[in-house]
Amino acid sequence: MERAGAARDWFEVSGLDRSFHRAMVDAAGNSVLTELYDTLRSRQQRVAVRALTARPERLTLINSEHRALVAALDEHDEAEATRILHQHLRPVSEALPPSRWAELTAPRGLLDQMTQWRSAAPS
Repeated sequence: MERAGAARDWFEVSGLDRSFHRAMVDAAGNSVLTELYDTLRSRQQRVAVRALTARPERLTLINSEHRALVAALDEHDEAEATRILHQHLRPVSEALPPSRWAELTAPRGLLDQMTQWRSAAPS
């Protein structure tokens, strides 16, 4: 994630972040929960890209929380892992200033959506 973040490739960062979180969900061994998590992919990626674009400095914190969580799990420290999860999974709305959150979640105009779709469409 660090390399993708240094390149400001927020789509790649969000994909790697999602893979990390999916591995955690999958480790619980609940196929229904994993399937449900998989259905959130596009929304999660959209929000992550927008949030990182708004506050790229958060990537350092995200990476350190991931490392701390893995370390707590390796040590079988349930209390510390739970503390880190609560901190890490707080809503993006709490991590961003209210004005930026409102801007990021505002419905985008039709022209904006069409422009984005067109630029992503194969030639």
